[in-house]
Amino acid sequence: AATYLAEAFGEGCGLVALHFTWSDLTDAGASAFAQHLCRQPKLRELWLINNKIQDAGAVDLSRAMEEHGRLRLLALDKNKITDAGAMKFVSCLVRMDKKDMTCSLVGNPSKRFDEDSLRNLNVVATTARTIAKRCVKLEMMLKFFKDFTSVGEIAQSS
Repeated sequence: AATYLAEAFGEGCGLVALHFTWSDLTDAGASAFAQHLCRQPKLRELWLINNKIQDAGAVDLSRAMEEHGRLRLLALDKNKITDAGAMKFVSCLVRMDKKDMTCSLVGNPSKRFDEDSLRNLNVVATTARTIAKRCVKLEMMLKFFKDFTSVGEIAQSS
């Protein structure tokens, strides 16, 4: 059913929000939605709560979310997405660097993320991006310190 619905989306039909909850949507249906997401440039909210989406569907949806670039909400609460699928969303959100995006995976079987983190994975992505930037700065400072120390040692031996 989801495949037919996804294919029925006309090119830019003006759809802004889609609620497809409690629909027994599987990875195949999620992949069908993902495949047709870019044909909906006005779509801002995609609600796929309480379905049967697993990591394979999550991977396709994360790629589509990144390619689409205009979603403000992707709700995948209470599916069967594990940490592997959640990490795909975090990676895409880090690259997207959008502050107004909410990607929710509450109620999925996660061991790595707590409920607050799953409520909006974009917060996790923002934290990861900040840490990465600080690590780059720290690496540059350490390199500078090493170079500075080397110059000092050369000056002392002359």
